[in-house]
Order: sequence, then C-alpha cells, then structure tokens
Amino acid sequence: MRDMQDGNISELLEKTSRTTLVVEVARAMCRAFALLLCLGVLALVVDAAFALNTWGLISVDLLFLGLIGVAAFYLVRQAWRNLYDPRRVARLVERRLNLQNSELINSVDFQLEPDETSSRELIKKSILNAEIMAGNLSYFDAVDFKRSIKAAAIASGLVAGLLVTYLITPRLFAMVLPRFLDPTGDHPPFTLLDFDVEISPEAIYHGQSAIISAKLSGPEVVTQANVVFVGDQERSPHEMYQNSAGAFLLPIDRVEHSRRFYIDTPKGRSRQFELTVLQVPFVEKVQIAYRFPDYTKWPATSHDLDGRGVQAIEGTAVTITAKSNLPLREGRFELFDDKADAGPGSAPLETVIMTPARDDVATVSGTLTLTSNARFRLTLTSVDGVDSIDRPQGKIVAAPDRSPKIAIVEPEPHVIAVEGWTVPVVVHAADDVGIERVVLFCGVNGWGPDPIPLDITAAQPTLAVAQHEFNLTSLGARAGDVITYHASAYDNHPSGEHFADTETFVIQVISEEEFREYARQEYQMEELAKEFETLQKKIDELNAQREEILNDLEELQKKLDSGEELSIDERQRLEKLQKQLQDYSEQAARLVKEMKKRAEQTPLYDMEQPYLEMLQTLSRQMQQQADNADALKQAASEMQNQPGGAQPRASFKRAAEKFKKENQPFDEATQQQLDETEQDLEKMRLADNLVAQAERLRAVILQQRDLADRMAQFRDRQSLNADEQRRADRLAKEQELLQQELEESRDALKKAAEEAKESLPNMSSAAEKICEALGEMQAEADQQQAATSARSGDGKSAHQAAETAASKLEKLLSECGSPQSATESGDLDGCLKLPKPSLQQSLQQLSQGRKIPGLGQKGESGSGYAGSQARMAVYGPQMPSQGHSESTRSGRGRDAKGGGRGFESGFDNPLGVESLTPEGRAGERTGTGRMRGVPVGYRDQAEAYFKRIAEEK
Repeated sequence: MRDMQDGNISELLEKTSRTTLVVEVARAMCRAFALLLCLGVLALVVDAAFALNTWGLISVDLLFLGLIGVAAFYLVRQAWRNLYDPRRVARLVERRLNLQNSELINSVDFQLEPDETSSRELIKKSILNAEIMAGNLSYFDAVDFKRSIKAAAIASGLVAGLLVTYLITPRLFAMVLPRFLDPTGDHPPFTLLDFDVEISPEAIYHGQSAIISAKLSGPEVVTQANVVFVGDQERSPHEMYQNSAGAFLLPIDRVEHSRRFYIDTPKGRSRQFELTVLQVPFVEKVQIAYRFPDYTKWPATSHDLDGRGVQAIEGTAVTITAKSNLPLREGRFELFDDKADAGPGSAPLETVIMTPARDDVATVSGTLTLTSNARFRLTLTSVDGVDSIDRPQGKIVAAPDRSPKIAIVEPEPHVIAVEGWTVPVVVHAADDVGIERVVLFCGVNGWGPDPIPLDITAAQPTLAVAQHEFNLTSLGARAGDVITYHASAYDNHPSGEHFADTETFVIQVISEEEFREYARQEYQMEELAKEFETLQKKIDELNAQREEILNDLEELQKKLDSGEELSIDERQRLEKLQKQLQDYSEQAARLVKEMKKRAEQTPLYDMEQPYLEMLQTLSRQMQQQADNADALKQAASEMQNQPGGAQPRASFKRAAEKFKKENQPFDEATQQQLDETEQDLEKMRLADNLVAQAERLRAVILQQRDLADRMAQFRDRQSLNADEQRRADRLAKEQELLQQELEESRDALKKAAEEAKESLPNMSSAAEKICEALGEMQAEADQQQAATSARSGDGKSAHQAAETAASKLEKLLSECGSPQSATESGDLDGCLKLPKPSLQQSLQQLSQGRKIPGLGQKGESGSGYAGSQARMAVYGPQMPSQGHSESTRSGRGRDAKGGGRGFESGFDNPLGVESLTPEGRAGERTGTGRMRGVPVGYRDQAEAYFKRIAEEK
C-alpha cells in the first residue's frame, strides 16, 4: 500500500475528515454535557426533597464522577472513530453526496492498491475523472451538521433552563450545591425558612451569660426550635423558648469557651454560627464593706457596688472585694481627684493594690481609709497579665461628721405669759452620729444666761428630746419681766468641737388685764357667731333624737293602754328605746357641762352678758331633759324585767308623760329666743365687720399722710443724688403697696356693705357712700404718680402727688365709721336686749380686740399697735379656742382650770395657749391689726407679698 498523491481527491478527503471529526466530537460533548446537566439538576432536586445524609451525598458525587468518566470515554471513542481513513471518508462522501458511479472510492483504491491486471490507461483515466469530480465537490456538503446543531441546541436549551431555574430559586442552588461540593462539611439541607440569629451581648467574656435569639420567617409556621452545638459528640438539642414577639430564645448562664452551633427545627435547620468567647477578665461582682470609726458605735455594713459609689463618714475603713470570671493576679483600686476624669490616660493620686483571696483566686480585695472625696476606677488583671476591659468607675464621698442640729419646738420663739403661769419647754436635737448632751441657758432681765443641763430621752442615738418648765411663780417673774433662753446640743465627736445653739427665745410676762385684752383679740364676733351656730346645731340634733323617741314611745303607750302583754317584737323595741334614751341622756349631759363651763367664764364683752345668762337657762332646761330621759330609761328597764306588773307599767306611763310634757328648751318660745339671738349676733358680726373695714381704711389714710410727710424732704428737689434716690425708691415701694392696700380696703368695705345691706341699711349706706367718694376722688392715680415720680428722681412731683393723695383721703376721715357712729345709726337698737351704751361699749371692745396688747404703740403714725416676732404664743387662763389652730400648747400653772370658749372643740381639753401665726386664723383681714405676728409697719408689704404668691400659684 502506498500513500495517495496530492490532488483534489486527497484535499477533499482530508478536509472532510477533519471537519467530521470536529463536528462529531462536538456533538458527543453536547450530548454528554446535557446528560450530566440533567443528572446534576436531578441530584439537586433529590437532595432538596429528601435531605440526603453524608453517605448519600458521597454516593451521588461518586456516581456523578463515574458518569463524567463514561462521558470522557465516549468522547475519546468518537474521536477515534473519526480519525482520517481515505476509504472510509471516500465512502462517507459518496454516501452523503449520493454518488452512484463509485468513481471516488475506485480512484482511492487504485491509488492505495493498484491492480496489476487492469489496464493502466483505464486506471489513469479513472483517477483523472475522479480528480476532476473532486475538484467540483465541497467538503461542507459531505459533513452532517444537523445532528451536531441539534445536540448543541438541546444543550443550550438545558443551560438556559438551568439559568432560569437558578434565577427563580437561587436558594436551592446556594444551599444544595455546597452540600455536594463538600459532602462532609455539615451544610444545612434545603429549607424555605430564613434564620435571623443574634448573639447578645456582642462581646462575651469567659464565664459571662449570653442569649442566643432566632427570628424565623418563611412560608411555614414553626412552633419549636432547638440549638445544637457542633462540638457536642451526641449533638443533643437545647430547646429554645418563644417570647411574646415570636422570637426563640436560649439563655446560657455561663459561657466558658467558643463553640459553633446551628438552629434546628422540624422544618429545617440553619447554617452554623460561631459563639465567640473572649478570655478576658471582667468584673462579675463588687462588694463594698464599711467599718465605721469606733466613736460612732455603728455596726459594720456592706452593699454591692452601684450608682451610690462609695459613701461613708470620714475615717471609715472601706474594704473593696471584686470577683471575676477568671483567676486573677491582682486588682487596682485607683483614686483620682473628685473633679478630674478617671479616663485611661489619667494618673491616679493613690492606688490600692487588691490581692487574691486564699480560697478563691478569682476574688481580690483591698482596704482604704476615707479621708476626702475622690473618684475611683477598678481594674482587674488575670494571671496571664490581661487587664479587664470593663473598669467600673464612680464617686467616693467622705462625708464629714457634721455639727448637730437643735431646735426648741415648744413654745414659740416669743411667748407672752400671764403672771404665775408655767411655760413648758421641749427641745429636739438631731445629729448624723449621736447626741451626747443638751444644755439650756436661761437669763432674766439681762442677767445670765446660766446653764441648765437637761435630761435626754431618745428613741434612737441620732435624735434626742429634752424638756424643762419655767415656773413664773418660782422665778418670781412679774408683769414687765423678760426671760431669755436658748439651748445647745453637743454630739459625741472626739474633738469636742461639734455643738450647735438655737436662736434666743423670749418669754414676756404680762398681767391678767393685758391678757384679757389679748383674749378679746382672739375671740371676735365671728367666733361668737360660730360658737352659737354650733350650740344651736347640737340642740337641733338632740331635738331630732327626742322626736324619734317620742314616736317610738307613742306606739308602746298604745299597747300598754290596751292592757295586753308585750310581744317579743315589742320587748325588743322597748330595749331599743332604752338605748336611745341612754344616748340622748349622755349627749344632753355633755352639752349641759359645756354650757355651764361657758356660762361661768368671765365675759370679755358687754354683749356677752345676756348670751351667758341664756346659756345658764338653757343648761338648766337641758339638765331637766337629761334627768327625764334617765327616769324614763329606768322605768322602761323595770317594766322589761316585770312585763306583767301593774306598778312598773304605771311608773313607765308617768315617766313617759313627764318626758313628753316638759319640752324645754325645744318649745316654740325657746326656739324663737334662739332665732332672735342668732339674728342679733349676725347683726353684731356684720356691724363689727363694717367698723373693722372702716378702721382699716382709716389706717390707710393715716399711713398716706405719714408717707406724704416723709416725702416732704424732696419737695424742692427735681433731681436726687444716689443716697437720696435709694431712699426715694424705698418710699416709692411703700407708696405702691399703700395704693394696693387702699384698693383692697375699698373692695373689702364695699363687700361688707353689700353683705350687711339688708340687716344694717343705715351703716351699709354710709359705707357705700365712702366707697363712691373714693372712686370719685381718684386718689389711686395720685399714689401711682407719686411712686413713678419718686422712681424717676423727680422729688418735687413725687411729694406733690403724695400730698394730693393724702389731702383727698383725709376728707374721708370724719366719714369713716366708728363704734359710736355705728350705734347712732339705729341699726343695732334693741340688739341682744342691750341699751345703746352697752352696744357701743361692745363694739369698742371688739375694735380694741383687733390690736395686739402689751407690746407698745407704733411710733410713726400712731395707728395700730406694733407687732410681735414672726411666731408668738400666749399662755394664760381660759384661752379662747378657734378649733382650727395647729399651734395650740397646753399651759400649766395657777388657775389652769377652764378650757377654751366655744362648742366646736369641747371643754374637756385644758387649753392653755393659742398661736398668733397668720395660719392660725382663717378668713380675710378685717383691720390693720389682723396680720398677726408681723409688725404693723410691714404688714401691708407682707400681705401684698403673700397675695402675689397666691396669684402666681
């Protein structure tokens, strides 16, 4: 056999062979790729559906590798089959091109194996014809491209379908492919659940607690989830609990090393997560223990370190104990200046080294003594030399042992006591550690003071109570004497320098006559009217009880008159009647006692005399009511014991008739007398109110005159120097307050006139005329102009305006009411059955009662009386009671028999003192003297101040 000659035949056959080889190998590759692709997708679907285990994944991988080997063998075989073979290629060309004469194959045979028996000319002619024919043929026509294109189209379609599938379900490829690529990598099977897993805190230290939380979302509902740690040999699940928000939680009390885990549910599990544990010491607990100085005698105490920091008294030994999660080498308790920053770069003033405990190397402790305020920073160092990241900081407060506090709580700072009275003194002292002793220093009329050690009674060491009594008889104090005293308290500090004193208190001794003047001040018409209202209310209550008794008694009498035996129900009613009579008798007896005591008191006003006489009559009548009730109760008791006896029935009937017949003071005549008395008292109250408001207006007018006279110093000055301007500013302030007082006085007088218009037409008409005159004269505008000019430095204009206001107001002085003009008006004629002189005297006494006795006249204008200190109390016999004061004190001494006036508070309490503070009396001010406890010169300013405070609230 020999090679073919180069020519058209050789070129055609070689190109056709090479092209066929490429096409057939490509077709084989497409077919193998398509097959492997289908099998791969099938494997993905199978794993997604059945979650193959590790050996299943390995088996599929091995099978896939085997298929890849078969595909490679198939490609090699296809390449081998399509290697260049002239005869095979010639037959392929003739078959593909449908050549029927076999010239191409014969020419190939003649060239490869010439036949010796054939004619050379015939062979040569046959080869030449084949060359000519081969030159006219194309090798593309001899190659079958359709099958290759079809295979490529199938492979491309599969690739496109795979791409679409990936775009639709990327989760499938993302979860399943890693399982086949790494079958032993413990990748989670395919699931539609999304796992949002968080670990808190972000930085977890050795021994610290942690929480694994998982929020599950997806088309499937999951009600159970477990945490599976990968490091566990058996991978036992740790059940998570679901909170109200739907998240699953697993708290871990103590984490000691890093671990990997995943969340497992019946619908699938998550990928693996890392629980990272930092091997850094952190502060688990810090305890502060205090050992206080010995003199305090306080027991040792301790508390956990919190926002309070370290707080104790100076000299306290403080032990700091810190516990960590790791074994420690040491701890550092660093002290900084209390105003400096305890940051990482700050240099400490002092460092307390904390050493490990013998029985617990994870605990360190150190001790320091508190001497001053500071800031601290705590750092722990592990045995490996690693410092803690968290470094607690806070304040160190070394509280000094402060001096004690002491106060005299009884009596008031200024006491006015009657000769021969006893004034109790109560001292309270407090200290942050303890009170050692209390001493009272007393002086009389400037002599002294002399120390008086007091006995201490205390429920606890830090609080002490001491008491003392000033017996004015033993001291020989008489009217006009002044006793001054103060108290000192000493604590138990070793230095002996800690003590405190109270302010100086004053006891001013007055006579009984001066005391009566004060009693009138406290017991005004308003109190008398309230007292009578309370009395009438109690009488009405007793009358209602009596009517109820009479109703029950009438039914029982009907049964007794019939002569029948009492039934069980009627016996019970009889027993109820006895209880009613008992209660009625007791209340009547108490009221009798109160009225007798009140009637025995010395009258402060002339108008009280008929009132007290009426009380005596009422007390006798009420006593008879109590006696009748007791007799009827006794008869009812006897009849209940002997229900069938004639004698008990007769006694009961007589007692009932007497109880029913004797109806005083509930009869019509007595009730009419009470009503008339009530109306007369109301008239007197209204008249007194009108007089008081007129007096108040009169005082304002006098004060305006005084102010205008003082402004006269600027009458020729249109400009003022600095010192004069300060004085002018002070006078401008007084003028503004006086203007406000004038407006309030006018409004109060107008209100009082409207209230008394019906009962006191003449007096109210006169008061209304005064108010109208005030409105017409426009004195307030002049007062305002005076204040404005004084502030601007125009002394001449200020004086002129103040003088004009004073002149206008002085025209009303003669019209301002007085007790005499009030009685002359005729409105009070016949009131309380008193003649005009007695009525006038009573109003005069009420007017005097609006001043504070025994303290001297005011010096500037002569109006009113000078006030006492801000807090004052009075001790004396038969003190008037308002029933509302919280400042009442009990006085003891000679004649300490009676209680206060009035029925509201009763007479059983031996009342001995009444506060004069403004809070001790309700109602508006009715005169310049009613701002009690404040000097007259400052009362208007004080009232304006309190009014402004009330308006701001």
